[in-house]
Amino acid sequence: MGSLVLPEKKDTLEPAGYAAVEIENSARYDTSILVTLEMLDPKTKTPVGGFEPLLPPGHGGLSLKGIYRPVRIRAKSSSKVVLPIYAEEGVTLPGRYLARFDLRYFGTDTVLARKDIEIEVLARRMTPVFITISAFGCSLFTLLWMYWKRKNILKIKTKDLITIALFGASIFAAVSLPGTIVWRVAHGVLGPFSFLVTGFFYEIVYYILLTALVVLIPRPGVASLAIILRALMTDIIFGGFSPMSILNVGVTVVMSEAAFYICGITRSKTSLNGKRIAFVAVTCGLADAVISFVSFNVIMFLYRLYYDFWYMAMYLLISGFLYTALAVPFGVRLGVRLKAVY
Repeated sequence: MGSLVLPEKKDTLEPAGYAAVEIENSARYDTSILVTLEMLDPKTKTPVGGFEPLLPPGHGGLSLKGIYRPVRIRAKSSSKVVLPIYAEEGVTLPGRYLARFDLRYFGTDTVLARKDIEIEVLARRMTPVFITISAFGCSLFTLLWMYWKRKNILKIKTKDLITIALFGASIFAAVSLPGTIVWRVAHGVLGPFSFLVTGFFYEIVYYILLTALVVLIPRPGVASLAIILRALMTDIIFGGFSPMSILNVGVTVVMSEAAFYICGITRSKTSLNGKRIAFVAVTCGLADAVISFVSFNVIMFLYRLYYDFWYMAMYLLISGFLYTALAVPFGVRLGVRLKAVY
C-alpha cells in the first residue's frame, strides 16, 4: 500500500504523489496502449472527487476528468508507466482509496487489463515537525555545550585524546564501512527489513566499541568526541553531509551522553556489577530507541517518507532497543579489561 500527503497549499497543478504499473507486451508486434488512472472508494468501487488536476489559470477553475497516458510498447518487452496523483486541499479527505489502472488499446473502449493499488491519503502530521525542531535544538545544544565545556575538553590528556581518536576511527572501520557495503546487499534482498542484518554493525558492534571507550575513559565529552569523529569520517568519505546527518549527530550526542551520565559511568566512580551493567544496557537501549524514533520523524518531515506504526515499532524494539541492550554488556566487559592494562 502506498501513501501520499496532502499538500500544505492549494496547488493542484503539482502532483501530490505518483503511482506506477509495469506493462508487459507478449505479442510479436508493437502495441499502442492507453493507460488511465481513476481513484475509487475501496468499499463501493465508485469514483471519488478531489483527485482531478485543475487546469492552469484562465480556464475558470475547470479540472481534467481522469488521468491518462498513451504509451507504445515494443514487441516482447515491458515498460513501467508512471502516472501522477493529484490531491485537492479541502476536497480530498484523508483515508484509504483504490487507485485503478485500466489498459485499453488506443482508440477503443475495450479494457485489456486492470490493476488496483490501495493507497492512503495522509493529512500533514505535526509530530514530525515538533520532533525535527527538537532535533535542531539538540544539535544547537551540542555546539553550545561543547563550547561551554571547551576548557574541560582541552584538559583531556594527550593519551586519552589518542585513544578517543583510535576508537572513533575503529568505529568507522568496523561499523560505517562494512555496514554501508552490507546494507546495499541486504537492502536488495530484504528490502525494508535489512536492519535485521545491518543492525549487527550499526547497533551491536557500534555500542560495544562506544561503551568500551566510555568505561575506559569515564568522563563527559568522551562519547561526543568519538561520535562526532566517526560522523565526520563517514560524511567526508561517503559524501553524506546533509541536514539529516547533522540533526542525527546532535541527537545522538545528547542521548548518548545523557544515558551514560544517568547510569553513573561518567558521573561518578561506580562498580560495574551485574545489576549496574543491566541498568546501563536498558538505559542505552532506551536512548538508542529514542534516537531511532527521532530519525524516523526527521525523515518524515524532510523527505515526506512515512512509515506504518507496526514497522516503526518493530524497528525501535529490535534494532533500537534489543540489539543495543545485548551489545552494552560486552562493551562494559571489554572496557573493564582494557582499563586493567591502560
